[in-house]
Amino acid sequence: MLEDYSKAISCYEQGLKIVQKYKNHPEPAIQTSNHVAEFRHLLGLGIVYQKINQPQESIKFLNSARAIYQGLKNNPFLSPI
Repeated sequence: MLEDYSKAISCYEQGLKIVQKYKNHPEPAIQTSNHVAEFRHLLGLGIVYQKINQPQESIKFLNSARAIYQGLKNNPFLSPI
C-alpha cells in the first residue's frame, strides 16, 4: 500500500515540475490552465501526505494549493463553480 502512495507522490511531483516550468506562459488562458493544474498537483500531494500520516508535508502542500486557489477565485477565464 505504501508503494502506491510513493508512486502517487512521484507522479504528482513530476506533473508539478512540468506545470511550474510553464506557469508564466504569455497567453492568459494557458497561464490560467497551468495555475489550475498546479493547484491540483499541490492538492494531490497534500492529500497523499495526509494519508501516509506526514502532517507537516501535508500542510505545506495544502497551504500552497490554497494560495493558488485564492488567486484563481476571481480569474475571468474560469467559470463559476
